[in-house]
Amino acid sequence: MPKRAECVPPQGVELIVVRGTGNKFFAEDVLDQLSYFAAGSANARDACADASTWRWTEARSVAFVPPATVAATPRPLFALPTGPRAREAYVAILRHPILRVASRYWFEGRWPQHAPEPAATPSLGAWVNATRLPARQSGGHLWNVPDDLYTKQFAGWRDGPMCHHGSAGCRGGLAEENLEKAIHALATHVDALLITEWLAAPGQIEWLARKFCFATDGRGGFDGATAPSWWHFPNARRAGGGHHGRRPAGWAPDLADLELLVDLNSWDLRLFASAADTVRRRIRATAC
Repeated sequence: MPKRAECVPPQGVELIVVRGTGNKFFAEDVLDQLSYFAAGSANARDACADASTWRWTEARSVAFVPPATVAATPRPLFALPTGPRAREAYVAILRHPILRVASRYWFEGRWPQHAPEPAATPSLGAWVNATRLPARQSGGHLWNVPDDLYTKQFAGWRDGPMCHHGSAGCRGGLAEENLEKAIHALATHVDALLITEWLAAPGQIEWLARKFCFATDGRGGFDGATAPSWWHFPNARRAGGGHHGRRPAGWAPDLADLELLVDLNSWDLRLFASAADTVRRRIRATAC
């Protein structure tokens, strides 16, 4: 992609992978297309010792801590310093929580590449109940988490509930203080926060262009030079999740299963609303 004039890109990028939100697109179709980050394309956790490159860390609980305490942060949290950084930009992508889980259900529970025999294909509700707490959510490794993934990831979820069951305000192992910690982390420390459903929106493209120094027409549109492969504007880009063209008629979850998702993601729905407001404010500031 052509470089933006009079723009200095951040010295290194940490892509904090939030499962099922479009990280592969951003890594391969944005960061890998920027020559000054190209050495980061191996994607391995420790492949990018050079601070001028980028790397990603996948499905880990995140804790933002003072620089002096990074090494002492109990494992398995992924500790990132709040002060001077080896990499100047932390990136995280969020998708609407209900759409994210429904998409993971299709990809992991129904798509033939991953699903069991067709006769044994689980309903969304059965799949969710088989993968929710505590399954695959211990040790700070957050994978097919269908219940409040965002809040858990950015509040530093570790090894089990973060509040006592039955105590005031404790729901799904999380409490109000955990939500507030996650909101603060995304608004304050994740300086490149993106919304999956807006990846083709001109405002978010323009914000990305100014953050990562690639050329546009000044309004989030193609600048007329060589078009990058990922640039779908002005055609709306589908939200992440993949393989939607292979979904058969009638695959969609029923109302009861969707109500289950809403119930299990009450913290994430609030967090997503706050994150969307943060992104809107940043886009408006860019437009001025």
